[in-house]
Amino acid sequence: MLPIAIAMVTMSFFANVAYVNLPMFAQYHLGDVTGYIILTAFALLGGLVGSFIARAIGDKLGIGKILIATFIITGVARIAFVHVIPNNTSAAIWIYILYIGLASAIGLLYNALRQKLPPKDMVGRVAAATKSLSAAAAFIGALAGGTLGYLLPRIDTVFIIQGMSYIAIGLLLFLSKKTRGLPMIKNIGAGQ
Repeated sequence: MLPIAIAMVTMSFFANVAYVNLPMFAQYHLGDVTGYIILTAFALLGGLVGSFIARAIGDKLGIGKILIATFIITGVARIAFVHVIPNNTSAAIWIYILYIGLASAIGLLYNALRQKLPPKDMVGRVAAATKSLSAAAAFIGALAGGTLGYLLPRIDTVFIIQGMSYIAIGLLLFLSKKTRGLPMIKNIGAGQ
């Protein structure tokens, strides 16, 4: 559970590094403030896509393999989104929906894992600890993101860094034999 919890805290950090820069990114690429509203609306659709993704693959593969692959694909989708949006906004929106869907699927699968993997008497403590660490990481990530957005010459770089961090998280999870060997979510019993 520890490698996956660390991955989720790190994801929270880098998600907020990018999130605080999303209004500027949207204004730069989509022309005005309504671009941010459009991306926010499509993020809601991406959340729905994420629930379908989690449901479709959650019972078919080991949860560790799913998380590893999903982190890597999410990072690639984020980088692709940044590179496609200047030339083809409609294709970029579809990539954005996929990115948000995959990130949402990671969160949903992690929450299911967090409920099933620890012993029953530890579920609340594990949830409280990971939520607290994720909240702290989000706060620090937002501060770091604001600084990066100010210092970097191109706002796109922040989002490329985020995508690369997700790929790195997936590769680091791959190094954990216990994470790779996790069974399907339905086969995980409390206390394993």
